[in-house]
Amino acid sequence: MTAPSNSKLPKDFMWGFATAAFQIEGSWNVDGRGESIWDGFAKLPGKTQDGRNGDVATDSYKRWKEDIALLAQYGVKSYRFSLSWSRIIPLGGRDDPINPEGIAFYNNFINELLKHGITPFVTLYHWDLPQALHERYLGWLNKEEIVQDFTRYARVCFEAFGDRVKHWLTLNEPWCVAILGYGRGVFAPGRSSDRTRSPQGDSSTEPWIVGRNLILAHAHAVKAYREDFKPQQKGQIGITLNGDWAMPYDDNQENIDAAQHALDFAIGWFADPVYLGFYPPYMREVLGDRLPEFTEEELKVVKESSDFYGMNTYTTNLCRAGGEDEFQGLVDYTFTRPDGTQLGTQAHSAWLQDYPEGFRALLNYLYKRYKLPIYVTENGFSVKDESLMPREQAVVDTDRVNYFRGTTASLLAAINEDGVDVRAYFPWSLLDNFEWADGYVTRFGVTYVDYETQERYPKESAKFLVKWFDEHLVGEEKSATSTITEPAKPELVKKHTDASVSSKTSTIEAKDSTPAKQVKARKVTDSTQAQGSSSSSTPAATESTSAAAPSTSSAANTPADDDAGKKKKTTKRRKVNHACLYCRRSHMTCDEGRPCQRCIKREIGHLCHDERRPKPAEKAPASISGAPAVVPNAFTPVPVYQGPPPTASAWPLPVPQSNFLYQPETLGNEFSVLTDFLETLDEGTFFTPPATVAPSLMSSTSFGSNGTTTNTTTTTTTTPLGAGANGTTSTPASAITVVDNIESLPTEAILPSATKTEKFLLTAADQESGSRNERLNRVIRSKYEAGLLKPYNYVKGYARLSKWMDSNVSQDSKQQILQPLSVLRPKFRAIAQSLRDLDLVFIEEEFERMLLDYDRVFSAMGVPACLWRRTGEIYKGNREFSELVGVDGYMLRDGRLCIYELMAEESAVNYWEKYGHVAFDSGQKAVLTSCVLRFKPALNKNPAAAVPSSNASATTGSPSKDGNVSVKEEKDVEKDDQPMEEGFISCCFSFTIRRDKWGIPSMIVGNFIRC
Repeated sequence: MTAPSNSKLPKDFMWGFATAAFQIEGSWNVDGRGESIWDGFAKLPGKTQDGRNGDVATDSYKRWKEDIALLAQYGVKSYRFSLSWSRIIPLGGRDDPINPEGIAFYNNFINELLKHGITPFVTLYHWDLPQALHERYLGWLNKEEIVQDFTRYARVCFEAFGDRVKHWLTLNEPWCVAILGYGRGVFAPGRSSDRTRSPQGDSSTEPWIVGRNLILAHAHAVKAYREDFKPQQKGQIGITLNGDWAMPYDDNQENIDAAQHALDFAIGWFADPVYLGFYPPYMREVLGDRLPEFTEEELKVVKESSDFYGMNTYTTNLCRAGGEDEFQGLVDYTFTRPDGTQLGTQAHSAWLQDYPEGFRALLNYLYKRYKLPIYVTENGFSVKDESLMPREQAVVDTDRVNYFRGTTASLLAAINEDGVDVRAYFPWSLLDNFEWADGYVTRFGVTYVDYETQERYPKESAKFLVKWFDEHLVGEEKSATSTITEPAKPELVKKHTDASVSSKTSTIEAKDSTPAKQVKARKVTDSTQAQGSSSSSTPAATESTSAAAPSTSSAANTPADDDAGKKKKTTKRRKVNHACLYCRRSHMTCDEGRPCQRCIKREIGHLCHDERRPKPAEKAPASISGAPAVVPNAFTPVPVYQGPPPTASAWPLPVPQSNFLYQPETLGNEFSVLTDFLETLDEGTFFTPPATVAPSLMSSTSFGSNGTTTNTTTTTTTTPLGAGANGTTSTPASAITVVDNIESLPTEAILPSATKTEKFLLTAADQESGSRNERLNRVIRSKYEAGLLKPYNYVKGYARLSKWMDSNVSQDSKQQILQPLSVLRPKFRAIAQSLRDLDLVFIEEEFERMLLDYDRVFSAMGVPACLWRRTGEIYKGNREFSELVGVDGYMLRDGRLCIYELMAEESAVNYWEKYGHVAFDSGQKAVLTSCVLRFKPALNKNPAAAVPSSNASATTGSPSKDGNVSVKEEKDVEKDDQPMEEGFISCCFSFTIRRDKWGIPSMIVGNFIRC
């Protein structure tokens, strides 16, 4: 490569975005495409979080020209995408026919990329195995068949596209194929030893067999390319492997060794054979003869079967010895440092935190170990709860921008300071898309996709990356990127230069109402296009030779200056005799021709408007004063109700939950408590039960005291939940009652240009007259519409319990815990289906206020006590309980620990069984039993702080079936500098269940007395 200058990337450095066929194409049964294993798997109940599948995805099979035009607007140099095996060879086998329409589609796609100056970087296999091959011989489990079929598929692709494609990847993340598909059973084809997930599979052997077969398939495809195609096509071929940096938890040697063991299992499993010709010794030690060896002939094909290292990485893990997960190399992963702090910003995905230093460390490790150029083929961040945000809020993806800011800085340092040969960087992903088991609730894209309309809207992260690479690539001209000063209307202008187009610019408007596909782009003609059917047609790109059109918003009446070099004219202030709508309390006057200074300082200059307030006698417009429709919660995954895009009068819909008992941890929409402003209002309102539940489940008091209701239904192409036989939607009475006479409240006129978040901030900061109750409801409504007020999501707690059981208890104990929970779940759903999100918000507010009450109660108690949610997360514990279990008080707040994590296995089983029997029995509130607690000083910041008080004694040993300690070693524990080893403490244990207005357990309070 060309040598880079200081603080720059080399001129021939490749950058772009990455996608995968199944995640974006859709059109699963169009133009001869065959079925893949993910087509059927995603339709099985409980396999995806939201119950949705990839039949449509982002509709890119039909919108491919639009996607390429978007790439051109971003100014990328390359684009990584995958080919659909079942679209090219529908049945997949070496003797099965080739689909000419599939070949034509990808030919047109590649040609269009090249016409825009974008280099294709092609993945042959991204997890979508043809279903026919799985049915014939179990797919990747059959070495003899799958290696031959994959090699033939690769040959077809090399022959059809190799004259234009010079960068090939054989497989994407084979670790995920083997472990998640054949070990854990959460990815297609879903094989696992866990019979609650799969009726077939052996997790102890199948993943390692599949891993060996994947390596052989890759190697034989590379051999075919090098022998028969590379001499003429002059391309490169390799494999891309996932793996995150493993960092020792502390300086303890066993944890340093554990970090290397984690790398051996996550990366070395595939990388060592491919690049070095052997498996990591630690893997052989752990797996023994379960790790299939290669023959001498196979090793000749496998060793050095990649021209470069394809690196997919997202995060860093702190590693401790003593883990029980064989798939992780018997290493325990965590994001929590020894001092209790988190490694970085938490993403929506539970396995992902932002730690850019790990990205640099991994680049150095891989380059030093394998000594080949590195292509970063995936790297990205899922913003927490992004799928629940209105589009206007989601496109301002600050956490993702910060993630890429840190990663790109590490990339630059690794190249220029450490001398690592990195040649490409492909952030994941170009678009929000179908994220496998997460469905559509997790978003990784730098471009927001409205799944109702399939429109694309660039996010702030896209603008950041475009600007960053413009500034850091040697020889690149500076882009005419506009400075974003108003977050409501971000704008980006990107200049393109090539041999045929000397000065073309295109504009990306990330946050106004114009979708990306309507932005003008360079017009190109495709002389080789073979498809004329409507299934592949897209809006034609039109030529643009000018910059962005000036804004016509009322926020600024001064036209935008098209000439960047010309000094903008300034206008004199022309005062008016009244303040604007949002500054009437500022005692300042507004300008006639531009926003007033007060609005500019408050960063709402684009909303500043000379509009007199409506007179009290005037009737507010129906679109503003009318109450929005309220849709009840739905937990059944199919069909999924898909409402219209958020509007000023549409309240956010809850995310549909799967009826599968335990969901992955990636669904984490945690509740945000009310602001300090709300806490100053009348707290009595918080305890008034909403009138949205059957009479048997509520008291006579209700929110809708005047009985006013609004019956608003929305027509969609998808039959909503609760639809009748004739397809019409019947809205239950409980779903159309709104809070406390909201419709009759005086309504403040809000400008149409204001976003929902801005409306909430303006409403809360600029209250009109009225009772406290009226003001509270007005603020709650605006905050709820803005998507800032959400109920607590207990699915995350169940997922945490499931993960804990997988790693810490036996299969028998797990079944004992699952049994009562499987009974509780339907009872909860029977009640929760009639509740709205707003009802759940009030339940959460009551939980927060009870926490304040227990502050006083716990401070006056002399016995160890703590309280936790129904899923076990501890939210408060007193000093006595902290000393009893040997953890710092900080760890007993905000769900950092769960109560069952502090119990011995048998005691945890005993607790869940007893809790399950009385949870919904209103006649029983308290239960008296016994338990064995675990004494865990390792959780403390300071080991000395973990030592119990001098008058306490810790019983060490192993708990027996009856809850006692089998080996009793009573020791008087004195405070000293030596950390305590983990022990067990026998206690008398009572817990009291606090239920909400509908009889659902919301808080459990436990007292513990040492036996």
